[in-house]
Formats: sequence, C-alpha cells, structure tokens
Amino acid sequence: MYSSMQEEEEEEEEILDSEWIADFDKIDKIYQCYYQSDISQVKIRYVFINSENEIEKIKCENVSLTRPNFISKEDIIRILKRYNTTNYTILSILKYNIDIGPPDIKRFIQKRDYSSDFLSSVKNFDGIVWNPTITMFQDLNHLFFLLVEKNNDSSAKNKTKRVFLVKSTSRNHKKTIRK
Repeated sequence: MYSSMQEEEEEEEEILDSEWIADFDKIDKIYQCYYQSDISQVKIRYVFINSENEIEKIKCENVSLTRPNFISKEDIIRILKRYNTTNYTILSILKYNIDIGPPDIKRFIQKRDYSSDFLSSVKNFDGIVWNPTITMFQDLNHLFFLLVEKNNDSSAKNKTKRVFLVKSTSRNHKKTIRK
C-alpha cells in the first residue's frame, strides 16, 4: 500500500513538472518579441540633395546583411553603385540603431525623444556595426546616405588668384609680398 501511494505521488510530480514547463513556454512565447537578437536585415535610405540644398528624391530598399550586425565596406560600395551615384557625392552616412534592452523599454517610451539616442554619424568607412536589437524594433534600424549633387559648373573650378597685401609705408602702394 505504501509503495502504490509513493508511485502516485511520483506520477503527480511528473505531471506538475511538465505543466510548469508548458506554462513557461506559453509565457516565453508572449515575451519573445522583447528579447534582443542579431540584425540580419537593414533598411537603407538614399537622400538625394540637389545643388540648391533641397531634397530632390528619396529612395529606400531593404538589404540583407551577409554577416549578422555588420555591413562591410565592399557591400556599401556595391550598394552605392547600384543607384549610379556618379552625379552625386556622399555628404554623410548616418546609422540609426535602436539598441535598448528590455528593462529600458518603459523609460524609452516615457522619454518621447527617440532620435537623439540612436542616430549616429558613421566616421569609419571600413564597415558598419549594429548592436543587437529587440526583435519588435528591428525594422526601425536604418542606414542613411545623404548624397549631394556635384557642381558641374566650369566657372566654379579652382583659379589662381593674386592676393595683395598692403605694406604700412608712407606711400601706401599695393605690392605683392614674395617670400
């Protein structure tokens, strides 16, 4: 009799243990979108600015990264060549990477000033690295190329210009000072 009671208790423990795991899995699936994960795809925006400093057009595309959280210099060059940017020069490259952790979401939402924390200028052109992002914010990660139209005016080219310096003499003649 004692052994049958012990077997029933062990069976109940096994049932409880598996129920706990199933409940945890259900809860975990609900919060799955709040976990940070690697970035495999980034939106790229090309902002074309004309010679009058006005936005002429904006193009957008999704790019799959060959390595998680990283885009190489070669990939950037290949992407830029796709849009035939020969009439434009790169003014700036900006990276928008939302890399907050799950505990900081509440503070982030209450702050209401979202852009300044996550937007950065890319100085090093060897490659661009993104930090892992919460799954539900991954589609907000961007790379911006600000492209300015080249000035093709031939009169704007470099010209040699003489600079006259006035010597403080009694005659006050303009003379070019030579070294």
